[in-house]
Amino acid sequence: MFISTGQFTDVYYPVIDSISVIVRSYAYWLNRKYGRTTVITPNIYPYHDNESFDVLRHKPNVIPSRLKAFKFDILHAHTPFNAGKIAVKLSKELKRPVVGSCHVCYYNKFKNKTKTQFLIKYKMKKIVSLYNQMDLILTFDEEIADVLKFYGLKKRVEIIEMGSDFIYNENEKVKDIDYINHLYNINPEYNVLLYVGKLEWENNLRYIIEALSILREMRQRFRMLFVGEGKAKQDMLKLIEEKRLTNHVIFVGEITDRDILAKYYSRANLLLSPVPDYSLGLSIREAASLRCPALLFKDSNHYVKDNFNGYLADKNSLSYAQRIISALNDSKKEEVEKAAQQTLGKNYEQIIDEIYEFYNELIKPRNL
Repeated sequence: MFISTGQFTDVYYPVIDSISVIVRSYAYWLNRKYGRTTVITPNIYPYHDNESFDVLRHKPNVIPSRLKAFKFDILHAHTPFNAGKIAVKLSKELKRPVVGSCHVCYYNKFKNKTKTQFLIKYKMKKIVSLYNQMDLILTFDEEIADVLKFYGLKKRVEIIEMGSDFIYNENEKVKDIDYINHLYNINPEYNVLLYVGKLEWENNLRYIIEALSILREMRQRFRMLFVGEGKAKQDMLKLIEEKRLTNHVIFVGEITDRDILAKYYSRANLLLSPVPDYSLGLSIREAASLRCPALLFKDSNHYVKDNFNGYLADKNSLSYAQRIISALNDSKKEEVEKAAQQTLGKNYEQIIDEIYEFYNELIKPRNL
């Protein structure tokens, strides 16, 4: 059955994060396989959309009058804020089902920003109140579902895998490796370590730099590539100079071209991800889909299993450095790479088939 879907989000391209990538991937595959799809998002940036599906941009906090003309069969809110409010209001007006996705562990985000339990509870209650006006809630994590229920969620929750929009190709990987080596004049025999994300001290980047210093002292042959921008960049540059790592580290900047970003993952031997994020971060999934395993801190993530689909280290620079070396020299690293791809890097084309089944289940009773 072909359906018309509306994908509502507060964040979208040119901003690239987990939610914008997920929304774009959902829209692309839904539009390609199951019917007309439209992304509805605020017009915050002067950006020209060039997609195979419709993108309707609107003024923040304003519901576009044209939305009713799209005749959606189902609406999907990817953020429980203004986009979610617009989707819920429109679903009531159109008498159409609405799905809500919880892509982020909001409890952890609120907890990291404030220690005030009253404020955390207030914000969580607001989110759950909106989700309770929807027909189905999708999330990728049982623990997130439990937290939502703890704060009063009454609606049905289903667990759906997170994925990647990258597809592994051995021939392309060889070309990508040569591309990065040539671009930065990297010796093919050197290991490449990669970080992709915001350059902020909260992401435990100091541990990476201190671990790199230990690697240099141990005469390890490597290049470290930081992909991203952030407020800690200048301080990072100073610390790298102090540690005499200038010749070992490359700041790439932010990459918005997905094809170019894939080349960095393909060249990397190991993704360094000490981020205190208890979810399956975007960079971990992207790297895994291209057979680049990640090194995390223990207890920061229950998706990555040590020596199975990634590597884990104690939360200190020495342990992190030692684990980098042991991971790079792991005799079973190829098996770990394949396991990472199979367990963490599922392609969105497969995931969207599951999403469609949920949509179809909600739409059918309305059509009886």
